[in-house]
Amino acid sequence: MSVQLPVPVSSDGPFTPFAFRVHKMIIKGEFHRALEAADHYEALVRLAGDEITVGYLMQCRMFAYMWTGRDREAVAVGEQLLRLRRRLGNPVAEAKTRADLVEMQFRLGRLEEGLDGLARANAVLAQVESNDIRYLSAVNSLANAAHGVELYELGEQACRRVLEGIGAGMNFACPIHESYVMLLLEWGLRLEQIGRSEEAAARFRRCQAIAGAIIAELERRESAPTLVMKGAYALTQAKLGDPAAALALAREIIGPLRQEEQYLDARLAHLAAGLALNAAGDRVGARRELLAAQQLCDHGGTRAERVQIRYELARLAAVGVDAEQAHDLLDALREQAQLLWELRLERVAVLGQVTNRIRLEEERRRADAELLRDELTGIGNRRRFKQMMASLGEPADQPRCLLLIDVDEFKSVNDTHSHAVGDRVLMEIATALQANCRDRHNDVATRFGGDEFAVFLHTDLAGAVEVGNRIRRVVRSLDWGAVSPDLNVTLSIGVAELSPGMTAEELLAAADATMYRAKRHGRDQVAA
Repeated sequence: MSVQLPVPVSSDGPFTPFAFRVHKMIIKGEFHRALEAADHYEALVRLAGDEITVGYLMQCRMFAYMWTGRDREAVAVGEQLLRLRRRLGNPVAEAKTRADLVEMQFRLGRLEEGLDGLARANAVLAQVESNDIRYLSAVNSLANAAHGVELYELGEQACRRVLEGIGAGMNFACPIHESYVMLLLEWGLRLEQIGRSEEAAARFRRCQAIAGAIIAELERRESAPTLVMKGAYALTQAKLGDPAAALALAREIIGPLRQEEQYLDARLAHLAAGLALNAAGDRVGARRELLAAQQLCDHGGTRAERVQIRYELARLAAVGVDAEQAHDLLDALREQAQLLWELRLERVAVLGQVTNRIRLEEERRRADAELLRDELTGIGNRRRFKQMMASLGEPADQPRCLLLIDVDEFKSVNDTHSHAVGDRVLMEIATALQANCRDRHNDVATRFGGDEFAVFLHTDLAGAVEVGNRIRRVVRSLDWGAVSPDLNVTLSIGVAELSPGMTAEELLAAADATMYRAKRHGRDQVAA
């Protein structure tokens, strides 16, 4: 039976439109205004308790700092955002934040942290299959981060993962196709620099095919010419032996691109024009275009772009000197390119080591978790119960309570209905307990005896009593007759709060006493 909900269900917070406003400011390049707005909105949203929107605003602040060159402040905000998203139990959002931090961590010399974050983000996202826009956005961040630190292989894996998921169509809500184009283009240029021309050409062809598909789809949808991706397309034409077409396209788009301040595509178009003019023998015109591309690097150009333009300028300079000098110059260029490539390969190897370490950590974590899991019910076992009791001696920033739960007259369930039915009862109760434990607050449900359960809650006494009554009502209202005829199951629950100076043993004794009080007063109730 389907139920029509009165309002649409959304995973966003109620104040998310505030974050959208700040995001639009960042897209427009209004970074200082975005920072002021984020500060103002975040104070209001925190008062309202909308932590999801707080996270979005922190993300906006991180990007605003990044785009204004304030990497240290951006990383500090990003680390706060990581802690928030971990607490909210959103692994995909946490992975996205890890990926978004990588390039800034590298620029600050924190390479190990950056590689660790990249590997952890990849490990999480590789386990998810989804076409949800937030997942696609997270994978796009992963691809861009890998591209930004020259880990092209990982970036390509991320792009292919998304493209396989969305099929042949274009999803312009997430720019993964554009990200893949730029990754392939830079990868091809780097391969060309070290003399691996066939591999470079293969990437240029793939880049051209995807860019062409993007252009065609946009022009079909908009029924008008587009500038998007045409700079990259022109550069692939120049690299794949069609300089005349490259020059014609570059001349068509350079003016509009510069006018609209689309500097990335404008740089690529100038670079394509320079290569095409050089192929036609116009070295003066080629140098003019390459210098124009270099000047536009002041508007957000990456280190890789600057190096590529200087490389092409040096190759152009070699044309104007005698053969011996040209040979020496080109040899020096190739050696430098090879050295940079080998440094990149070292980074690839380190990423592999970090990935293996994280995999082993996860395997060990799963093995440890299995030792703490009750085989019948799947919740914590007696060992987990003892672990949680030991943790009660640690300081906490919020109140803590213990629920002790006993199944009323459980022996008669086994004797009258069979042990198999008794096992089913225990499993259903465990499910109800788990449903009322909040992961974000680290609540834990355990079975520490035959029909004895304990729930560790991060709340005050009133909140714990409310949870206990909710569990009691849920269990009593289950359709036990479907499990076994004439079966009824109720719970007696004792609640105690950990007060200052109280030991774990004293808390357990207090909860045990209130549980027996619940039984003495007629069972099927909560006592505190």
